[in-house]
Amino acid sequence: MFPLAVARIAQSAGGVAIGVVNSARIGAAFVGPVLATTLLAWSAPGALYASLALIGWPVCRSRGA
Repeated sequence: MFPLAVARIAQSAGGVAIGVVNSARIGAAFVGPVLATTLLAWSAPGALYASLALIGWPVCRSRGA
């Protein structure tokens, strides 16, 4: 799915947009696990699960799920 999204962005926005998308993807691949591990180390597992649910809930609501 991701390559299709990048191809669509590349058609309309150009190379700079692809660079921004890739930078954001690489940054999220680093920051996400670090934040999750930190939250898990400082609190109960339920806090991590609740945080992930709160982050994902707006996405699910916007898709009509």
